[in-house]
Amino acid sequence: MADADNPGISSWWGLLTFPLLTWIALIIAEKRNAQTDNGEFAGDTLVLQKNYLIGGLAFGLLMGVLWEFGQGDILQYLILLPWVIALFLRINLPETTLGFVLGMAYTFGGLLPVAFALVIQTVGFFIYLLFNRGGRWLYKYSLSWQNDKLTA
Repeated sequence: MADADNPGISSWWGLLTFPLLTWIALIIAEKRNAQTDNGEFAGDTLVLQKNYLIGGLAFGLLMGVLWEFGQGDILQYLILLPWVIALFLRINLPETTLGFVLGMAYTFGGLLPVAFALVIQTVGFFIYLLFNRGGRWLYKYSLSWQNDKLTA
């Protein structure tokens, strides 16, 4: 992709992708039911999960800085970090996508970060679904199996 003979992708795409991505992320975050610790609804206020936004932004900035300084050998291992995090947390939230894309925007423009985010977060979603949710189901199933065995 870095070959000079390949046609370039215009950075003007950022004028379309950044507002569109922000708008979609805010709509999805607004539709998410926000609940307080007591289980009550928080109201119609916008609830962004700021930790995910900051985490995505920090990861995108780190990726851009490493690319700018020519640290590709570190970058090839760091790109796997979201999938390790996906074992425990949902990385496919729109806040994470928005932070990641905005963090990488200076280095990679307006289109490549969106493509990277789609690939990384799609795989991360399936990892979370398989290991986190599947692990919880397996744990509950093993507990119920043990309880059935003890009562029999």
